[in-house]
Amino acid sequence: MKRIFLLNICWLSIWFAAGAQEKVYMPWIEVININSDYQLSVCRLFKTYVDGNNKYTIILPAQQDTLQPAGTFDHTQAQAREAGATYFIRGELNRVGELAIVSLNLYRTSDGTKVWGGLEKAASPEDLDPVLSKLAGSMGTQDDKGNIYNVSDYRARELRKMNANNSFGFILGGGSTFVSGVNRNFPAGFGCMYQYDTRNLLLDLTGELYFSDVNLYFMSIQAWKPFSNTSNTPFAGGGIGYGGVTIQKKVDVNSYTTENGQGGLMLFAGGGYLLNRDATVSLRFNGRLFVPLFKVYSEVPAGVLVSVAILF
Repeated sequence: MKRIFLLNICWLSIWFAAGAQEKVYMPWIEVININSDYQLSVCRLFKTYVDGNNKYTIILPAQQDTLQPAGTFDHTQAQAREAGATYFIRGELNRVGELAIVSLNLYRTSDGTKVWGGLEKAASPEDLDPVLSKLAGSMGTQDDKGNIYNVSDYRARELRKMNANNSFGFILGGGSTFVSGVNRNFPAGFGCMYQYDTRNLLLDLTGELYFSDVNLYFMSIQAWKPFSNTSNTPFAGGGIGYGGVTIQKKVDVNSYTTENGQGGLMLFAGGGYLLNRDATVSLRFNGRLFVPLFKVYSEVPAGVLVSVAILF
């Protein structure tokens, strides 16, 4: 008796789950500059992926032997009403050279309002499988769903471009030191930079020179963490360098002592903002605190540097 009760509960759960799936009418999509067989295969494969997600049930029209022309919007909406579907899809598969572009839009049957749209590119018609799987997973949501194992060859090519990007650039900057007893305490200067962008980290190798009554020169290795994967992003981090500091101190009104200098390791910490990260030319703004691990005139010549870098 208990077993029968449990079986009934299971069947009821399955029945309710099936009933909760909303019906979506999908006519054969329009195909442009591509073999007509793809009209049938793309729709059937998309239906398989959507039905497997257990959120929507795709209703396809009767299969025909020849390529079906795309009907009008009103005609598709009327067919969706006749099929009892809550939503309907209009789509297009367009081939440009070796690139296949899939565009799908989801509309509410009752009023024709667009509720979702998806567009993906495949490197070739044979690359459509991961594209359709991703579109099926994101249908009806604002999420660009997918995982690292479900990437089209086209996306993989773009991803490889962004995975690692090398740039060279020039730095202009200045700042202030916390050194006492000097006349000009605001060094300004320039430098050069090599940046290696791994998407998760920005790695820098720099050589920089700054001049005033406090002269700075150093080479540094720094790592910065971007706060987003967008083209424009803030970042923060730090690094270590090796260089030197020379200081000229005033003895009286008309003279200076012989300048004193020391060299050694220097620590850096700060942050900044990167513009046009994925473009040919990008711009970086940096603010850094530097702390030498040595003393000049019995004090640590620490300070702050603000710089702008243009990267190619």
